[in-house]
Parts: sequence; structure tokens; C-alpha cells
Amino acid sequence: MIITVNDEISLTEIRSTDKQAFLTYLSDEGIYQNTLSIPSPYRESDAEQWISINLKIFDDHGTHFNLAIRQGEDLVGVIGLLDVGEPHPHRAEVGYWLARPLWGQGLMTQVLRRFMSHAFKEFELEKLTAHVFAGNTASEKVLVKCGFKLEGRFEKHYVKNGRFIDAVAYGIVQREFDG
Repeated sequence: MIITVNDEISLTEIRSTDKQAFLTYLSDEGIYQNTLSIPSPYRESDAEQWISINLKIFDDHGTHFNLAIRQGEDLVGVIGLLDVGEPHPHRAEVGYWLARPLWGQGLMTQVLRRFMSHAFKEFELEKLTAHVFAGNTASEKVLVKCGFKLEGRFEKHYVKNGRFIDAVAYGIVQREFDG
């Protein structure tokens, strides 16, 4: 499966050959600080486990919930869905990360728009949500540019590195998506 975003960027399945890219990019402190479940330090076993999980999901469900963001053939990020299916089959949460060398170029906005179109159709969703750490203004800007609306703030919603982090919640319903 290949979903074209633009002339340089596409979305594909996660591949076993992506391990080195995961090790390179997910060792970045900036990505670690703005994501909940990426460990630090990021080890080879973490990459192998995550790739294996994604391959198993495809084997079990025949679809990809997480997609590689590729520049040419190179993995430069991931976008995906959490909590797809029961008990709330009408909605899912979107999450993403992008390699630091590509930050600030508007690519994540393009990727998210294209992914939203895919997610609404492929999974017959009525709503997409996103929760970001308070203070992650770059991610909030991407969501707003893609039509997500601020739905609330959850105080002390996450714990990371022994400290509480507020979450900012965004959502968009399918009928309001212009993609």
C-alpha cells in the first residue's frame, strides 16, 4: 500500500528494514519529550518489538493502523491510530512523530490531512481525536490547521519521568473534514 502525500512524501506499511531509521530518529530527545510511549534510551529491541507488533496487527486484522511516513524509500516518521474498534468503533485517536530534520516545513500538516482522509474512509470513523502534551504548540498548530477543534484540557493527565503533564484534547468529526 502506498498513499501519496506529495511528490516527496508517501505513507506505507511499517517494514522490517525500518529498524535503523527508528533507532536514529527515536533517539532524539525532542521526539521523546513530546511522546508518551517511546522509551529513552531507544534500543534495538524496542525497534524490533514495535516493528513485530505492527506486522502482527496486519496479519491479525488485514489492515495497517500505523503507517510509515516516507521521504522516497526512507522512513522519516510514523502516523497511526490508537483505540480502533471496540468498545467505540466510531472513533479513534491519531498520533504521530516526524524526524527533526523535517520539522517546521509544513510536512506534518500535509501528512495528517492525507492520513485523516484515509482513516475516515478505511475505518468508517465518525470522529478522530488527538491528545498532546500541554506546551507542544507545534503539534497543536498542525491539528488546528487540519480542522481539529480544541475540546478541553486534562490536568495532570499523564505521568512521564516522574512528573505530571497536562493533556490538551482536540477532535474533529468526519462531516467537518474538508479533505
